[in-house]
Amino acid sequence: MNTQKQHISVLEHTAYGAGDMSLSVSIISASLLIYAFMVSVVGLTPVDAGWVLLVVRLIDAISDPLMGWLSVKVNTRWGRYRPWILFGSIPFGISLFLLFTIVGDSYQAKLTWTTSAYIFNSLMFTVIAIPYISLIGVITNDPAERIKANI
Repeated sequence: MNTQKQHISVLEHTAYGAGDMSLSVSIISASLLIYAFMVSVVGLTPVDAGWVLLVVRLIDAISDPLMGWLSVKVNTRWGRYRPWILFGSIPFGISLFLLFTIVGDSYQAKLTWTTSAYIFNSLMFTVIAIPYISLIGVITNDPAERIKANI
């Protein structure tokens, strides 16, 4: 095992931090706004909006560990984590757009669309976030550098 410390350059810190910040801003914004959007704009009842949030979190409880397992098991010429981030970025951007759109005239259509869009958004976030969080582990072996990169 290599015990030699691997320092991360300022450019690497900046690049990793920029990606981490963009993930955080997108998910925090969506999380803060989604309930109010569902109730005030889409017109869902607060109870139905709450059920949508619960269903998405239950799916997350399964998809997050599954994505962690997949990102470790699938190894490509670009590594284990980069392909997920690369190929998940565009669908994640699309999912953010779809999350805040309204489709359908009936209540049931709006509920179905909102639920589906939020599930899609959550899954696309998982496809990017889990490998991205894991990426720091292959950038450096130094625990202090890992913590410094994640602050």
